[in-house]
Amino acid sequence: MRGLFLYLFLSPILGFAQAHVRLFDEPTRMWTSSYGGTVDAYCSDTWETTFWLAGDTLISDTMYQKVASRTYYYQGYINAPMNACTTSFYFDDVSRFVREVDHMVYARLSNSSERLIYDFNAEIGDTIPFPWNLDNSYTYGVVDEIDSVEVNGTYRKRFRIPEDPQLGGDDPFIVEGIGGCNGPFQGLHGQIGLSHFVALICVAEQDEVIYGDPNCSFITSIAVQRARHELLITPNPSNGHFRLSGLAPSQRYMVLDAAGRALVTGSSPELDMRPYPDGLYLLRVVGTEGNVVDAQRLLIQR
Repeated sequence: MRGLFLYLFLSPILGFAQAHVRLFDEPTRMWTSSYGGTVDAYCSDTWETTFWLAGDTLISDTMYQKVASRTYYYQGYINAPMNACTTSFYFDDVSRFVREVDHMVYARLSNSSERLIYDFNAEIGDTIPFPWNLDNSYTYGVVDEIDSVEVNGTYRKRFRIPEDPQLGGDDPFIVEGIGGCNGPFQGLHGQIGLSHFVALICVAEQDEVIYGDPNCSFITSIAVQRARHELLITPNPSNGHFRLSGLAPSQRYMVLDAAGRALVTGSSPELDMRPYPDGLYLLRVVGTEGNVVDAQRLLIQR
């Protein structure tokens, strides 16, 4: 009995000491995250994105793993008239390129320099980057607790960061072999702005969910419906200057920030957002009857 007690007491500690699990080492690993909310109490917007490993590639004489992604966008009703919130489509999203060296993960876009997005060497009191540093201005947090969580039969280190008192909710965290609590490239705070939220739905290996909702879906096998994206935005990401093509004469667009504030409206093919800070923005295209006919994310990165 005493031996059993010691085993039960020490098993988390023994598991905690297992070898480091690299974040992008398993070729069948996939993540699905959700980002959504509402900006006008009219329709809700939801993006469900699946990330998966898509082979090695050489960029500037450095070998990276490509992480591809595909997104399903759909609307939901809040206070809208019938048939006003029916837009949905699939599209290939931004690819990232990652490499892990000495338990630290670096990532880049095809046209950017690499940035540190994970440091699994961290100890309590250390400052670590947020995973979305690839797409946004630098954000950091201080590790205030390290414990372990069981994933697929093994214990993984979990690094906790205090939550922003203004946001409330559970403390953000990252997990070895899983990544951030909201996804491999998402921010660690679940609430973005006033009305949008992001969350990691699940992680799978060998087509079996090992973390999160066992009933979640992955959209790597669904054909991309590019025809639904009538509006083409280039370049995206950019330094804030975007070119829009495919906008019908009767359509207008509105650009909103993460808090749901309308920043720019218009119909010009030249969209200048250089006065605004780096980050993700939502562009909605509205038809003559006020219905949303397209919705895309804009990424400003300098």
